[in-house]
Amino acid sequence: MKNCKSPDSIPVLKRNVNGVEELCFTDEDKANCLNDFCVSVSSIDGSITDLPAFERSTFSSLEHIRIERSDIEDIIATLDVNEAVGQDLISQSSQNR
Repeated sequence: MKNCKSPDSIPVLKRNVNGVEELCFTDEDKANCLNDFCVSVSSIDGSITDLPAFERSTFSSLEHIRIERSDIEDIIATLDVNEAVGQDLISQSSQNR
């Protein structure tokens, strides 16, 4: 990302589809590319089909959660790119907030 001319955008991404390399330029293509990658390295244990009983500890609930883009941008802006990351690939300094 240091070489990216615009810090406000994700650089062009490359993906391999059926042995053919494709470049992703649009935000939608980049999002799909990142999603496809995450799906390819994730797995779900389908052998557990029954969920355990859920016991409420409160009767309060959140009906709607609104997250603004600026909220996410503010958090990302505080991340230290020189800080070591944990297993979740998030820097330890950001987890201490």
